[in-house]
Amino acid sequence: MASKFQEYVSQSASVEGFFLEQAAITWDCLLNYQTSHYIKGNFLEIGVWKGKSAILSCLHANPEETCLLVDLIMFDEAQELLRNLHSNSNFYRCKSQNFWQNEANLHQFFSSCRWIHIDGAHSGSACFNDLQIANQLLSEEGIICMDDFFNPSYPQVTAAVFNFLDQFPFSLKLFLCGFNKGYLARPYYFDNYLRYLLENFHKDLSMINYSEKITLYKTSRPGDFNCFGLREYQGKDFVGLDEDSSKILI
Repeated sequence: MASKFQEYVSQSASVEGFFLEQAAITWDCLLNYQTSHYIKGNFLEIGVWKGKSAILSCLHANPEETCLLVDLIMFDEAQELLRNLHSNSNFYRCKSQNFWQNEANLHQFFSSCRWIHIDGAHSGSACFNDLQIANQLLSEEGIICMDDFFNPSYPQVTAAVFNFLDQFPFSLKLFLCGFNKGYLARPYYFDNYLRYLLENFHKDLSMINYSEKITLYKTSRPGDFNCFGLREYQGKDFVGLDEDSSKILI
């Protein structure tokens, strides 16, 4: 499956927003993985603003897949841009907690989304609420991406994620974090994403001339905390256990 990253760079160059290049390339790889494994579904973005990250979702969405775009402050130019990229897009100019009331047919999207990005209000309660919405809409093979995860400016975001995971351990698991994002998947499909990161993530980076840019960390054993971390390139693709950095266990 062809990468959408270069097209994304072109489409987003003049769009104001906060979306790290390494995060965008990680999205691109994960979305390509979904497509190559015939994972289909809708897209949800909570917090669109001017559309910087939603551009990449719209580029990856197939014609039959719906992009649900939610933001109280939704710029007209963002709607025009995103609709031109993906005509099957629904826009909701409201707070995310009012999203249910604004979509009378929301039940049709339950358990249907393969990609959800949460970048709305950054209070702990708002993030927890958005995770509840996402949990209703996420498919069995889908991914939730939480913005500002581990960002020291927003510790309440990280706290909300771990609080949710503690309360609903059979609904979601964290499999990847880094470059301002945290990535959650269903326990049903969690291992598949870990295996992809271990076996093919860097191969996909090299295919789009992005090798030697990202190092994956897996410093813990699966029984401790089974999650990869992303960092700027540290001279090698992987850093494993503290006692043996060449050993990656998933």
